Amino acid sequence: MERCPHCGQTHGPDNHFCGVTGQPLDLGPRLLGQVLLDRFEVKSLVGEGPLAVVLGGIDKQADGRRVAIKMLHPRFARDAAATERFLSEARRVGELGHPGLAPVYAVGRDPGGAPLVVREFLDGVCLARFVRERGPLPVELATYIVRSILAALQAVHTAGLYNGDLTADDVFLTSGADGVLLVKVLDFGEAHLKRALVAGGLAGPEATRWWAPEQKRSGIVNDRSDIFAVGAMLYLAVTGRVPYPDGIPPAPAVIAIPENPSALVPSVNRKIDIVVRRAMSLLPTDRYPSVTAFSEALAPFAPAVPPKFAETVGAPAKVVPAPAVLPVGIQPAP
Repeated sequence: MERCPHCGQTHGPDNHFCGVTGQPLDLGPRLLGQVLLDRFEVKSLVGEGPLAVVLGGIDKQADGRRVAIKMLHPRFARDAAATERFLSEARRVGELGHPGLAPVYAVGRDPGGAPLVVREFLDGVCLARFVRERGPLPVELATYIVRSILAALQAVHTAGLYNGDLTADDVFLTSGADGVLLVKVLDFGEAHLKRALVAGGLAGPEATRWWAPEQKRSGIVNDRSDIFAVGAMLYLAVTGRVPYPDGIPPAPAVIAIPENPSALVPSVNRKIDIVVRRAMSLLPTDRYPSVTAFSEALAPFAPAVPPKFAETVGAPAKVVPAPAVLPVGIQPAP
């Protein structure tokens, strides 16, 4: 058992705060081997960041199926309203049953009070890493991925919910039925927690790189802010670059508009420039009125047949220059 960095003593796995100083403790390896909610056994540490830790585990009540467990950092455990909102939104999204949303098997708290969400374990790669390794994607593939994201968000928005902190790390590419590329959108109910991290100086400006100007300025989260984030992901997918690596400035007067995708990648149809510009308009009223309208604008560029996972994501990577994609939030465990 590791010694506490605050007092030098050892604390049990159910104690998330130093008994001497009251400071929150890192989760990580202390949770390995624990059984959470009386059924989910922790087997591995997948990644850890300032917001949460992601663990790999098995469901002892479902023939040992693999699960992913996201547990909020103990610093949030004492904020009852914020953590209950996190659990409630994760539960509601998980109940929608949309194929583009990862099923949620359980939500709750561990014996130490840390909130956690247990969902489907996915094999594949997140969009941020995929673009980082492959560079700009063909327009048809990028369109397929983005329209899949929009379809999942349509189900969420129809239920009266919004993501508010959608990032390229939260979009997962995996294999679906018959080997078709399946796009899953993860991690809802975290926007208010991320904002607290940024306000407290616990996350850098890059943590807000997908936020719309009004969200950065006033914390406004709605369908138009989600549309802005997906527009930024479309820009990333076709150019290999994040449009605002350090987050967009909150004041429109000082915002430097990024170059058109076709100026960076000549093979990109200039009509994609128009779609990107509208989705990422600085004023919410100038964006698409809904995710459905955004998706319809991309329909002419969609592939005639859904791509196969093995032929796209699973294919060997080509050697490409590393684009300006720097993952934030959850980082891979060493």
